[in-house]
Amino acid sequence: MLDGAEEIFLQQFKGLLQAGVGADLRIMVPMVSGLSEIRAAKAVMEKAKAELKAEGKPYTEDVQFGIMIEVPQQLDGGPAGEGSGLLQHWHE
Repeated sequence: MLDGAEEIFLQQFKGLLQAGVGADLRIMVPMVSGLSEIRAAKAVMEKAKAELKAEGKPYTEDVQFGIMIEVPQQLDGGPAGEGSGLLQHWHE
């Protein structure tokens, strides 16, 4: 998902976090195929918050974060438990 596009996601998250001040901000990350991608996206979002804070710019802390599953089998572990079992790890 990020595949070398971390800077693009960072700028998008910063823009969303700033635009979300006083709003009900909900961010959905598309094309997720594994738990590592969820963790990476959350890490970039936290980096965006840290940068905005350091820059003294207003941003919202209250964000609903969601994902679009690319491979539905990833939800429960897939055939014979081969997938990542995203449902088991969703609230990490």
